[in-house]
Amino acid sequence: VDEVQTGLMRTGTMFYYMQTPIIPDLITVAKALGGGLPLGAMLVREPYIDVLMPGDHGSTFGGNLLSCTLGTAVLKTIENPDFQNILKTNMHALKAAVTRLKAKHGNVLGQVRGVGYMLGIELKTGSDVLVRKAFENGLLLNITGGNVLRLLPALTFDQTDIDLLENKLDAVLATIK
Repeated sequence: VDEVQTGLMRTGTMFYYMQTPIIPDLITVAKALGGGLPLGAMLVREPYIDVLMPGDHGSTFGGNLLSCTLGTAVLKTIENPDFQNILKTNMHALKAAVTRLKAKHGNVLGQVRGVGYMLGIELKTGSDVLVRKAFENGLLLNITGGNVLRLLPALTFDQTDIDLLENKLDAVLATIK
């Protein structure tokens, strides 16, 4: 399974596959693992651990001392149960904020999908206007597929950030007909 975006607590569990019936033979991770520096890893379960031998595989994001040290710090942080509990609380708070915005601005916002800190909100109208007005109000948005507002905040995104996002997005959405 490819857990480059979904792994390392992004969806509320260490890996997204844990929320499915899948039992992977191989897991790829990157992005969050390096905490902002390039770092990737491949996790392999028995009996496939010996498929690749040292020197068989190269990597663009292969380990270096700085990235690996940061990766170790990232893993220690996200494995901490206190961090996980706070993160899950904040993930629920973000989903609640998005749900409130959808209820209030149903003329603009459609289906909300995703899990944890990986959410997509369908836009019924005005994606170009929304992006422009949000930017004018200090909010940088990412629209994918032409009409999906993608929310993919850092794992350190907390209640203060959620409140700020909700208030700014509410103000911008109120201006869209």
